[in-house]
This record gives sequence, C-alpha cells and structure tokens, in this order.
Amino acid sequence: MTDEKNIKEEEIQQEPVSAEAGGEDLHKTPLEGETPASEEDFQVNEKDKELTKKVEVKVEDEKILQEMEKKLQKYAGRVKLKGFRQGKVPMDYVRKLFHQDLLEESMEELVNEKTKELLGDVKNLATYPNVSKEYKEGEGMTIKIEYELLPEVVMDGIETYEVEGVSAEVKEEEILHELEHLRYEVAEVAPVENGVVVDNEELTVDFEFQIVNPQTGKWMKKEVLSDRVIKQQTFMNVKEQLLGMKVGEEKVFRGRIPESIESHSFSGKETDARVKILAARKTTLPELNDEFAKSLGEYTTLEELKGKMQETLKARKEAEKPYELGERVLDVMEERCDFGVPLSFLFQEMNQYYRRGLQLSTADSWKLARKNVKKMFLVEKIAEREKIHAQEAEIEDYIAQEAHRYNVPAEMLKSYLKEEQINSIEHSVARRKVLKFLGESAKTKETSQG
Repeated sequence: MTDEKNIKEEEIQQEPVSAEAGGEDLHKTPLEGETPASEEDFQVNEKDKELTKKVEVKVEDEKILQEMEKKLQKYAGRVKLKGFRQGKVPMDYVRKLFHQDLLEESMEELVNEKTKELLGDVKNLATYPNVSKEYKEGEGMTIKIEYELLPEVVMDGIETYEVEGVSAEVKEEEILHELEHLRYEVAEVAPVENGVVVDNEELTVDFEFQIVNPQTGKWMKKEVLSDRVIKQQTFMNVKEQLLGMKVGEEKVFRGRIPESIESHSFSGKETDARVKILAARKTTLPELNDEFAKSLGEYTTLEELKGKMQETLKARKEAEKPYELGERVLDVMEERCDFGVPLSFLFQEMNQYYRRGLQLSTADSWKLARKNVKKMFLVEKIAEREKIHAQEAEIEDYIAQEAHRYNVPAEMLKSYLKEEQINSIEHSVARRKVLKFLGESAKTKETSQG
C-alpha cells in the first residue's frame, strides 16, 4: 500500500489560472447573469494572473479504501439488525449497506487533509480556496484546488512622490452650488395635482421597476427608484413610460436593454418591464434674492450670504487640504507601483459599480477597479508600516457624525450596525488617517520651486 502522508512533487501541477478558469463566484453580475471573463474583455494583467493558483492532487483508490476501513467500525456499532446484537452485524453486510456514506465521508476527510497540507502554512491567502473533487472507481480521486494570494506591495519612500499642490480658492460656481442646495432645503414640497406625471424638472417620482430576465423568462427582483422626471435615466425608455401615468397606476411595456451594458449577457436584448407609480411630488423653490437671504434669519442681503458662504467654503477647503493632497500622492503611487491584484477583488469591485448604476464600459470599469483595488492595498501597506489604525474614540465620533446627518440618536444608529458595517467604518477612518499622513508628508511642486 502506498503511504500518501506527504504529497509527491510530481503529483502537483501548479500554474496561474486564466480569467476563464476562475471560480464562478468571481464572475457574477448584479443582473443574475455572468460576465464573460476573458483576457480580451478584461485585459488581464500577467501579474494579476500570477496571484491565482491551480493545484491538482491525485489520491490513489487504495488510500480511499484504507480510510473507509478505518471508519467501518463506527458504522458497525450503529447498525441494528434482527437476529444480531447491536454492534455484532457482519462487517461485509455493514460495508455493503454503508458503502456510499463511507466513500463520501472518507473522500471529504482526505480532501480536507490534502487542502490543509498544501495551504496550512500559506500566510498570504487572499480568499477561501475553491476545492472540487472527481472520483472514478478503481482509479482514485483527483482533488482540484484553486486559490488566490495577496500581492507583495513594494513601494518607494513617501518623499520620492511629488504632486501638484491643492488650492483653497473658492469659485463662483461653488457658491452657487451651495446656494442651490440651500434652496432645496427650504423648498415647499407638495403632492402633484391630480397625481399625473408630467415632464417637469421639479417633479420627483417614486416608482417600482422590474424587468423579465431575457434568459429565464422570469421576473427579476423588484426595485424602488426615485428621481426627478427630467433627469430620469432613459434605461429602456422608462421616462417616456412614466409620463402621463397617475399615482397608483401600473404599466407593463417592452423595451431593449442598452448596448452600453457591454459586460452583461443581457446587453441589447428585448424584454418586458413593469413600472408602478408610488408617489409624485412637486418642489417649489424660493427665488434667489435678498428675501431668501433674510428668510434664513442671519443675513440682510444675498451678497452678505454669499460672502459668508465663501468664508465657510474656504475654511472647509483648508481643512481638507491634507486629505486631498494625500489622495493625489496615492494616485501617483498607484501609477508607479507595479504589483498584481487578485482577480476576485477586481470582479467584486466591478460588481459594486454595476449595483450603483454606473454606466461604464467593460474596459473603463476594469481599469477603474484595478486602480481602486491597488490603492486599497497601498493604504493597508502604509497603515501597517506607519502603525496607523482607527481608535475606538474615532469610530464613535464617525458614528456620531453619521447620526447627526440622519437626525437620529447615535446609540440608536450604533445598535443597528452589523459587524461588517463596523469593520467598514473602521477601514474608512483608518484610510482617512493614511491620507492625512500622506498629505502632510507630501512634496508639492510649489514647495520644490520655492
């Protein structure tokens, strides 16, 4: 009998996995289809592919039979058969009765054993390994293990990166933008007369939207959307369908999914869609004049209000300077540092773009995802090197600020947060601290010239 306690080197074939060979979970899209994961579609970087490994291990049939015999006694003790005392049933009968259970349990144990032998000492695993097995009676079992490694992030000292300085100058359009925001804060909002949807830039419509999966013919998950009609996306001509409908009215129509969704198998296909108007509201904005400024209670003229806004915006920009500088340094570092990133991280990042409704081509989405994932690894490396991490008080302060934004008690908001959300907040706080460190350490072109 062959002892396979140690896996022979010639039995292991290790090689980078192409995007096409990646696990199914790497390629899911929000619309329940699969992204065609090919190098042509995604321009996969060689350094990215090198982080994904594929290992095959052969386990001889004899080894599996040995494991089955070891487990046979456990099964024999559980069998009750008329004419025999419990535990005294003939082994041949027990072996035949529980053959499939013994086989599956033995193979599962061997799979776990081999996976642990291969990956137990690997410290830089990026994701859980994808493990599968194939068994042929008389030939044994082939175990296939696919896994990803974290990249080795190598970068120069912060002082070697030079970036453009950040100006705190406040432009007129920025003041006007803030004024527009104020107008909406104090605007009057009322239900639309007769509840009929018309093309008006100040009309906001809440509606349900649902489409039929072109591949399965089944209705997909219902979404509730809200937007001003004039700005409503023309996805499947939804805007045109809403016009003239009344609150509570429902309509089913046929349309074509845009070709712009290049990365999805639904692209360009016709399907049925359903819309239902839930609510329609009209916003009446106050005029931008001295009376508007007086209504805010602190100013006598519009110019006085604009002057105060300029001061506030300038102070805000000054406070944000180190963070913006830090982001610029991070962008330069991402361009210069050459290391791969796990493919699964890239697909997950792209999926976030689709879920947020970003209208990006596959190439642009892939490029942006790679940039952002690289920056994430750089931030983690800098945080580790500089011993930067989020303090408990900083996390509490972040939650308090969010609670203030949503006008709810901080303790109430905290009670609703799940562990992964707390972790996300911790990462956000740490990232901001890294940006501040980079910004305060940044070498700007103005400084180098002066």
